[in-house]
Amino acid sequence: MANTNDPEFVGENPGESYLQVLIFHDFLAAHGVGPRELNSLMSAISKGDSFEDWLEREAGRIGLPDSVSTLAALWTAWLEGERIERQEFLQR
Repeated sequence: MANTNDPEFVGENPGESYLQVLIFHDFLAAHGVGPRELNSLMSAISKGDSFEDWLEREAGRIGLPDSVSTLAALWTAWLEGERIERQEFLQR
């Protein structure tokens, strides 16, 4: 996973980075993360906290796993499910 707290971080392809953010937003929304939680995340990051710090602190309250590795496994499973649903739709 890229270190997005690094001020030098810039995605190789801004359009691709934007799409990844949108998909991650959809994933979070599908797991009950709403505007209040996203605001908390953005506020924490703007103050210098890492995503990992925020996740450890807020995960239990919002129903997400409290480690990035566990969240990554959930993310991968969700992506696979989304891909399967899209493939099934496209085959119709």
